[in-house]
Amino acid sequence: MTMLLLILRQSLDQDLQLLVKELNAKSCTKVQKVFGMGAASTASNPMTRPGSDCTILAAVEDGQGTHVVERLREFRDWLTKQLRIRKLRSGCLHCPVNG
Repeated sequence: MTMLLLILRQSLDQDLQLLVKELNAKSCTKVQKVFGMGAASTASNPMTRPGSDCTILAAVEDGQGTHVVERLREFRDWLTKQLRIRKLRSGCLHCPVNG
C-alpha cells in the first residue's frame, strides 16, 4: 500500500473526495479545520483570514500511486486554468493567479 497525504482548502474537499473515490482508494481518512501556511495560501487564524484547510489520508495499491498523483496534478492544473479564466473575466488582472 502507498499512503497519500493531501492538504487542500476546505472548499475543495468534496471534489477531492470524489476524485479519491474514483481512483479506488482502499481507505480514506479526512481531518477538517486544519490551519497552517503553505506555498499557495495561509490558513492560520480564522478571525483574520477565514477559511481552513482539510487533510485527506488515502491508501492506494502500490502500483497505483503514480497514476493517482498524475490525476491529482491534472485536477490541480484544470482548477488553476478555471481560476485564471474567472479572474480574467472579472478584470482582476493584478491577481497572483494571473502571474
